[in-house]
Amino acid sequence: MSSWPMKNSKVEKVLVILPSNIGDVVLGLPVVDVVLAMFPAAEVSIVVGPRAQPLLAGNPVFRSVRIYDKRATFFQKIAFFLDLRKDFFDIVVDLRNSFLPFLLRARRKTGPVNTWKGCHWKDRYLERLAEFLGPFPERIPLRALSCSTPMPAAPAPGYVLVAPGAADNRKRWPAGRFLEVIRWLVEERGERVVIVGDKRDKEAFVFSEAKIPSGVTDLLGQTSLRELAAVVHGAKQAVTNDSGVMHMASYFGVPTVAVFGPTDPGAYGPWSAGSHYIRRGSDISSVSARDVLEIL
Repeated sequence: MSSWPMKNSKVEKVLVILPSNIGDVVLGLPVVDVVLAMFPAAEVSIVVGPRAQPLLAGNPVFRSVRIYDKRATFFQKIAFFLDLRKDFFDIVVDLRNSFLPFLLRARRKTGPVNTWKGCHWKDRYLERLAEFLGPFPERIPLRALSCSTPMPAAPAPGYVLVAPGAADNRKRWPAGRFLEVIRWLVEERGERVVIVGDKRDKEAFVFSEAKIPSGVTDLLGQTSLRELAAVVHGAKQAVTNDSGVMHMASYFGVPTVAVFGPTDPGAYGPWSAGSHYIRRGSDISSVSARDVLEIL
């Protein structure tokens, strides 16, 4: 554990560099919450990829949320770096293992995040921060992901959230099996169910009016990322693939049942209390609806 020479009150500017994909960004948000708690007087800025930027933009706890696009031209990257360098950050926390900390004029910088297998990525990020800052309280207020953007079409909190989407088609459990689970939740447990996802999920998860049981709210393709966060926050339970929604649910402490295929649940699985994952090998279609219902 490294020593910490700077008093928290002397830290005025902190930069946290987050990964690109939405799910990976959410995995890093507990680190952001620790930074916000340990340096309450500091201005905290975020660097994030273009897809995840709308999730954090507008949150008043951040001084700025800046986009680093790895597909930008060389000259665009130079302009981005020079603009960032003007801020003279006291601390740079890099969860992306990028070159940026070595180029910025910061007083303290984290080293690379350990990429060894056998540990969940959320824990890898937090352990790297603890090595850098020293121990911090286990219970930290959740402030990095705002859930204050209302979604008018969402019902009152206390519903079961179903998220059939995933960025990779290999991580998508067949839509018909999600439908079996939804019907069981409505007909056997009497639950209110909310379905969420983006426009691509809506195209892949086609419902007809005859198939949708009463009591189901279909929000596929209807939410912004910040509205989605608010909907996830209002759930009492979630059924998902390995996806950004799964990590949002974990961040907010929503018990989650997640269906896994090719990815490692030990590194990327749900991390909220009362959560479970199901994996029957690399082919996600090997998981049956009964497998999920036995856990629910």
